[in-house]
Amino acid sequence: MSYLSDSRVNYIVIHYSATAIEVEYPYGRLEADHLARGFREGGYHYYLPRKGGRIAGRDLSQAGRFEMGAHSKGENVESVGICFEGGLTRDDMQTGRDTRTAGQVDEMIRTILELKKRYPNAKVTGHRDMPGAATQCPGFDAGKWWDGVMASPELMGADEVRGVSLDWAKEQPKPAGVTIPTGKMQANPITALFAALASFFAGKKP
Repeated sequence: MSYLSDSRVNYIVIHYSATAIEVEYPYGRLEADHLARGFREGGYHYYLPRKGGRIAGRDLSQAGRFEMGAHSKGENVESVGICFEGGLTRDDMQTGRDTRTAGQVDEMIRTILELKKRYPNAKVTGHRDMPGAATQCPGFDAGKWWDGVMASPELMGADEVRGVSLDWAKEQPKPAGVTIPTGKMQANPITALFAALASFFAGKKP
């Protein structure tokens, strides 16, 4: 295992598994495929299955340092990788697209918020937008998507979401020109916020 200082993390990189959404691709299968390619374990730090939840991969449990991933060639020493299951469909296995379910969007938002608390200056970006990358992954403009999430009036005005402090966000430049029609908040504003964000971005085209 190779561990590096948290201070080196400049990117939170979003990926897809490049598999058809019609066929389940569990984490065990992903890890087996990565082992077959010569990796010693799965290359991502988090995996978000279509059926919900998230699975931890490369180690982020140690304070002040992270296990180097194997997900963005040339930038693994300065990035953390999140992969969602999917990205392709059986009828078109050549075109990458945003196939995230509302649950995957919700989990991705929560995971990035946790990572941004730890790495406040890290840029959220898609694999395709990393220096030197030649890929469609993750099938949408992840940086633009994240700017939209952060432009939510509810999120920008909150002190914390699901127990994750947003103090770091107060020091970040505010994305301009993007608003999210989340509607009127219900009895539980945090649950309503995540439901609205997930629903909106699950249906939004890149």
